Amino acid sequence: MADTIVIPVPERLLAVYVVTTSSPPDELAEHSAGGVAVDVVPVDVAPLPPAALLRAMGASTEALARLGSATQAVIVQSVGALGFPPSPEISAYVAAQAVADACDGTVVDTVIPRVVETPRDTGDGFRLSDWVVLPHSPEDDGRLWFTTKGLARFGLPELQSHGVPDGAGNAWGAVLTGVAQVLLEQLGAALAADATLAFVELPAVQRISLRDIAAGYSDRSRTSDDATLDVEAEIGLAWDPAMHDGADSFLTVQAPSGADDTWVSDVVRTLFGSAV
Repeated sequence: MADTIVIPVPERLLAVYVVTTSSPPDELAEHSAGGVAVDVVPVDVAPLPPAALLRAMGASTEALARLGSATQAVIVQSVGALGFPPSPEISAYVAAQAVADACDGTVVDTVIPRVVETPRDTGDGFRLSDWVVLPHSPEDDGRLWFTTKGLARFGLPELQSHGVPDGAGNAWGAVLTGVAQVLLEQLGAALAADATLAFVELPAVQRISLRDIAAGYSDRSRTSDDATLDVEAEIGLAWDPAMHDGADSFLTVQAPSGADDTWVSDVVRTLFGSAV
């Protein structure tokens, strides 16, 4: 395995949210600030995910009923440079939530896709888990294929991981959240040093701690003096670029030394104290 991997960095990012309602606010100009654009369209031409997909991604019956009764949609967009936390994404979300509050609307995150039913913390308590989901599906051998959905909005490729034992699903989702947290911090540091980067070089072997995982779910772990959060495990990364237009490129999370059937169980045991 090479010591580092090199991944492309997009020049700019686009954030898009849709607020469904039957009574759009009369004054939308107040929500169009800081590079945010707001427009009202009939709900049937808005870029909304199918209701069945939103249901599969966790939308409640009440949220789906509100979506089904809405006649208008407010499209909120923001374009901007990369960084962490992601200012275009946060600006668009804050504006969308403000529009929804003003018209009793429903916010739909078009990237994940998901109905935002619990307001997100966009201040010092920024939580990666609010912005990324971890779908998984069975492979031919009965093990699971995990991917992330949402990292692209930060300028990173999505993660994937093959061969995860079924019993390790919840734990492995947490591990991938920690991996994503570490990579976002590394990307943010690289861009802070040089905002014009077209590519970023990342270590191909990463050490992921319980503190990293906790940070992905709650900001409190950053300042905690709980030493048990510092337990670490090694993971490897491989760059798998998209093979055709429209496909995703991935960072594959794998054993540092290559194929290893017990590696997932070993990582879970190291970090959480139990095997699968």
